[in-house]
Amino acid sequence: MRLSEGSLGTRRRTTPILVLFGLVAIALTGVALAYRPSLAIGIIASVVAVALGLLYLRQPAEWRGVLALSAAVFLLVGYPVARVEFGGLPIYFLDLCIVAALVSVLVMDKPDLSCVRPLPVLAFAYILLTAASTLHAMVLTGVLAQPLYVLVRFTLSASLALIVPALIRTRQHLGVLLWGLALGMVVTATFSLLHSLPIPNNPVRHVIIPALYPINVDLYTTKYLEVAGPARGFSLAGVSTTTASVIAMAWPIVLGMYFSWEYRARRRWIWVMLVVGVVG
Repeated sequence: MRLSEGSLGTRRRTTPILVLFGLVAIALTGVALAYRPSLAIGIIASVVAVALGLLYLRQPAEWRGVLALSAAVFLLVGYPVARVEFGGLPIYFLDLCIVAALVSVLVMDKPDLSCVRPLPVLAFAYILLTAASTLHAMVLTGVLAQPLYVLVRFTLSASLALIVPALIRTRQHLGVLLWGLALGMVVTATFSLLHSLPIPNNPVRHVIIPALYPINVDLYTTKYLEVAGPARGFSLAGVSTTTASVIAMAWPIVLGMYFSWEYRARRRWIWVMLVVGVVG
């Protein structure tokens, strides 16, 4: 993936930071694995998040929104339920990436959205109608917190109709977005494949999924952990049907990348992604 000139010009200065975080992650993970596997997963995720955050902040303003949007697409396809909870309130990383992309749009010069008219108007009207319906439900039921939370998340999702055409202005921008989708598909397909294999004490089925996915423990134990042989594919995107839908949505787009002239130098990797997607 090649960004515009200067956008990754800080790579030499950023690489030592990433290496340092990698060494710290290895050391802490070794200790954590001896104590509790889920703790090791949390440490890896935290270190990777901090390293990527540093890399993000060192990019030019032009690319920050594009990178945030690409991260949102990756999470949408690869790990949509990634979140932290504060007092029982889940904060999804996907929403945070959308907020970062939205902020980039708000601080940039007035974007030209004429090429996608009347999509912005329709999206804004849709948000207003949903807000009116939600407020009406809040008045009738007397419940405020949950409908308001759902409305905020819905508004962020609908705002992508404005964010995408505002940020994706060149073929390079589109390429970064497509790589986020392709990598997310590979993550989902890989987890689904490994979860299905009849491996004794399957680490994906017994450790990684229960640690990273908010599941009904009793139902998951009955359907998957107590199954000694092959099991239906389960990934960080959800159950087998959801996982299949995600892969079916992303795979044709990745196939289009393979036949694109711009990705000819990376066709070997894209071919591997396509195979993993089919098998997963």
